[in-house]
Amino acid sequence: MSVLSAFWAQYLSWHPGPKLNRIHLNVPFLVYSSLPENGGQLDHITDIINHQACEGSGHEEQHQLVSSLGLSGYPRHICMQQGLQPDKSLVLSTAAGMSYTSIVEKKIENIQVLAITTAGVHGNAGRAGDEANWIEVQGKYTPFTPHSSTTSTQVNCSVSYTSEGQAPPQPGTINTLLFIGAQLLPGVLGQAFMTAVEAKAAAMQLLAVPSKASRFLATGTGTDQLVVASLAQDQSVYTSAGKHVLLGQLTGQAVSESILEALKWQNGLYPEMARHLFHILGRFGTNEEAFLQRVQRYLSPAHYALMRANPKSLFYDPALAGAATALAAVCDRLLAGTFPPPAWSRILAAQWASLSSALAQDYALFNQFYIEMEVVCISLLNNSIESIFNYGNFEDMLARSIALGWSHKWI
Repeated sequence: MSVLSAFWAQYLSWHPGPKLNRIHLNVPFLVYSSLPENGGQLDHITDIINHQACEGSGHEEQHQLVSSLGLSGYPRHICMQQGLQPDKSLVLSTAAGMSYTSIVEKKIENIQVLAITTAGVHGNAGRAGDEANWIEVQGKYTPFTPHSSTTSTQVNCSVSYTSEGQAPPQPGTINTLLFIGAQLLPGVLGQAFMTAVEAKAAAMQLLAVPSKASRFLATGTGTDQLVVASLAQDQSVYTSAGKHVLLGQLTGQAVSESILEALKWQNGLYPEMARHLFHILGRFGTNEEAFLQRVQRYLSPAHYALMRANPKSLFYDPALAGAATALAAVCDRLLAGTFPPPAWSRILAAQWASLSSALAQDYALFNQFYIEMEVVCISLLNNSIESIFNYGNFEDMLARSIALGWSHKWI
């Protein structure tokens, strides 16, 4: 959808542009936002801007300009360019392109919800609770250790992290504007905000987006921004926006669908692509290039050459993706402490054997593969589940398992 429906056109004016989308509020709204400038709950906002501050990476000159303007200066600068009053405007920033803006409307009975999103997650997708690598001291950000070695070091252009000091260098932001076509009690506006945040995490889960700072799935990025607005006055006044009521359902669906649509266009992420072997397993310590180097140890020259000549047929194989997804789920449970130590080697060996069998397209070989992989699992565990994911051990086990399946597929 590229334009607003007649219902929303009476309340909002949509002004799209190449690097900036502006929404003018035609009537008073109660607004709650996560923005550092004009953030919190307000009832006098007239305009909301989503601005592409720079490109996702390598745009240091523009990044320095944005940083030099500061938390207050940047949105004021944008407002001045647009002829708007800064104290009545909200400015969100992103490196995502405005051409990839997603607009989703939901309506059931007399409940109307609108979500507008730009999104990018390739640079700094993260899970709530991941180790931080920056600390704020008196408005300036400095590196904080210890931090994950997998953290991106590219340039970030989100003003959520911009200060008079250097901004944390990680690109990626999910910006969502959520409008509710009814009046909400002030506390219920906060409940709608919470439902929208959960919907964002649900969208990330559907795409199995990996965290850049841990071995778990991401729940968002480190620079996400959210604005929720409801009509200041309306005949309908709602007292709940949680998951048990229709308003909560539509809020969750609109936000989640708008994020999925935006990520499809901005990052090329959609459910079918989530079956790539390294999209599924990369968060455990491997990537395509490193894997292809390692798997060569366990394949004959002919089998290795065949694999290098046909990487997509291997990495997107549906049966292999199914087995890899099961392996990832088991690894998550192992890291969460679900299984007792004596069962670790058997559980992992069964998953690796399933991976090999799926690739070989011969499940009669499962027992043979299981015996081979259990020996490897026992040798690597050393009474610590972490040993599976350290020192390239996970990648080595993946290489062994894939080599077994690939070799037997073409015997």
